[in-house]
Amino acid sequence: MQSNKNKKLIAYSSAAIGFITLNNDVSSQVLYTNIDPDENLYAYDQLQIDFNDDGFIDIGIEAHLALSFTYSYYQGWSTSTLGIYFYANNFSAIVGTPVNPNLAANLQPGDIIGESALWNTNNEINFAALNMNTYSYVEIIEGWNKQNNYIGFKFQADGQTHYGWVRLSIDNLSNNVAELPKLIIQDYAYEATPNTPITIEHVTASIAENLVLNDIGETSTANDLQLTFNKADDESFVSEYRVFLHRIPDAIYNSLDALLALPADRYISIIPDGTNHVINFNATTLDTDGNPLASNSTFEARVVSMPDGIQTNIANVSIVSNKEEIILRSTGEAQNIKLYKNGTSGTTSDFKVIFTKPANEYGLAAYRVYIAKFGTDLNYDTLYNLDENYFVEIPSTNEFNYEIQFPTNKKTVGDDGPIIFESYWAAVLTIPDSIAATTGELNFGAYTLYYTAPLYPETPLVILDDTTKTPHDIFVSFPKSPIEQRINEYEIILVPADDTTSFSATDADELPATNYYQIMPVGEDIATHLPSFLKDVYGHTPNPETTYVVYVALSGLTYYNTYITLSHPSKPFTLNDGKVNATPKLIFNNNAIYYAFPNNDNQTIRLLDISGRIIAEWVISGSGVISNFDGIAPGVYFIQYNQNASVIQVFIDKH
Repeated sequence: MQSNKNKKLIAYSSAAIGFITLNNDVSSQVLYTNIDPDENLYAYDQLQIDFNDDGFIDIGIEAHLALSFTYSYYQGWSTSTLGIYFYANNFSAIVGTPVNPNLAANLQPGDIIGESALWNTNNEINFAALNMNTYSYVEIIEGWNKQNNYIGFKFQADGQTHYGWVRLSIDNLSNNVAELPKLIIQDYAYEATPNTPITIEHVTASIAENLVLNDIGETSTANDLQLTFNKADDESFVSEYRVFLHRIPDAIYNSLDALLALPADRYISIIPDGTNHVINFNATTLDTDGNPLASNSTFEARVVSMPDGIQTNIANVSIVSNKEEIILRSTGEAQNIKLYKNGTSGTTSDFKVIFTKPANEYGLAAYRVYIAKFGTDLNYDTLYNLDENYFVEIPSTNEFNYEIQFPTNKKTVGDDGPIIFESYWAAVLTIPDSIAATTGELNFGAYTLYYTAPLYPETPLVILDDTTKTPHDIFVSFPKSPIEQRINEYEIILVPADDTTSFSATDADELPATNYYQIMPVGEDIATHLPSFLKDVYGHTPNPETTYVVYVALSGLTYYNTYITLSHPSKPFTLNDGKVNATPKLIFNNNAIYYAFPNNDNQTIRLLDISGRIIAEWVISGSGVISNFDGIAPGVYFIQYNQNASVIQVFIDKH
């Protein structure tokens, strides 16, 4: 590995100066080298260091990855241990431990490296080893699983002995047990005056430690990202911490020099106060490239310790944090959604929805349940933006099963129904709490429900416009069904008014063909006289002394069944006085003009606006319906059928 090495001649602090004076060596000078960026050793990496740049390697530092297996033939189990070991080789001598000279001593600031140290002159020496099991790291050589460790060394140059140290750290042991750590080589120094001891001291501003990034929220913004770090061991040299965020994989600002060159809007400044720090980022935070933080991006953090300018002028950069992604967490989908028929009112109260909670009910605040016409193009946002007339909302209670009985005042999505002979399915939105989850999910039921009801929400209009005293006197108007493509036939039925409370859709389904008037769907409103031979529901010829009502039954088809639904009954009428019932009639209903004039006399019907201006007119005779108002704007109008007759005020609302 090659490093960018910035070598500086430095003056140690007062403690070091005192040491120099004590040894009567006023020519003492320390050469310090910052490795920028830091070297990371993992697996089988190695770093060769030439301390004095004389062309000879003075020490090698290496990493070794080891995997071992244990297997029991009798018990039928096996285990494996993954370990990483760091050691030095190709050195003159390294300071060892009193207990085991074959292990490098873990030195700290204030320790003196000189001839009296316990020196190990073997060709190889271990200084850190760690194993990984399922749950945590197992430290084999104690004391190294932290940042800011020092090893002491000596080397020969021109036949003279020089003493020095190398500073190194183990990265992020607590953040991720899924990976073995790396060894970080940060800097080194040696005494340029031969045979002169060196004291390990803070050459630079001490670094912040244990940087941990976390995604703590679900706002889809930089507010979700939080950094915690421990203050430097010795803050006396630190004037300021600068917090930087890199976007992965664009993290090119990993060297100290590159970070120091960035403008002030690329970092957050923290003044040391003797405590550890928690940094919450926000919409104004920029990464090292000058871009705002964004969701679904991965970041890592570094903290630069700025020098105090008195005890040291050298800044220092922390070990990089873990990598963390600002992610959008979803609530998960409602499961096993089923729509059931649970009534016959002709309203949404006929529906019941049952579903189970998501496999992961993460950050779920509520459910919104909808009933939609099958085939309607729907997505999460479309449903979410509908008003409360279209859904039932219930809070998430973490129960496994949910059951919702719809009230009568809700509408079906796609047709504002329910409408008979239409297919529906249930949809459930999961609503996030915007704290633990940001996005919700939409899921539909696996099966549709073919909706039927015994009551169709329309009323036939009856006009008596002849004097035959037979069913031919009866002119019936009825709007076409909005789902006429699913209607097999319309059936007009005469029922004695006294029997309306007992007559049902089941009765209509059992009528013989002679007891109703069959009309096939042709895409238009029904406007017809009944045939004179029509019988009532009992097969009787209509009696002029009896009061009747008219029902319209609609017959719907599926692949397997025929369904019948009944309209509301018309207003009661009798056939007993043809002269009275033969007076001219003009009725406005459902955006249509229904007329009946005896003797087939020609009449002119006029449509007047509120100023009396004629907007349209039609010449008609007999009975019929006018429903074509093309080109007439919605509004209030008056209808008149001759100059002497009174007018009818109407409101036209269709084009």
